[in-house]
Amino acid sequence: MFLITLIAWMMDESTFRSIENNCIVYVRYLKNFSLRTAFYGLICMEEDSSADNIVKRICELWKNDGLVPSNTCWLETDNASTFKGM
Repeated sequence: MFLITLIAWMMDESTFRSIENNCIVYVRYLKNFSLRTAFYGLICMEEDSSADNIVKRICELWKNDGLVPSNTCWLETDNASTFKGM
């Protein structure tokens, strides 16, 4: 029997040379008391990279897998030095 506890979702924007914006989604969790990180999905940011569009796209991804976005807690950072300890 495996014990799996969801810890966090992580996202990072990727811009290809074709100027196609994508958002890479990772999930971080505990499995049998061992911390794991796994690729979860790739979201094409069809309209733009605004916060509203990111929320819209990640909610669509979660709903496709039966996850309920209203049961999540969100934190957004912009890679500022205050979040990296510089």
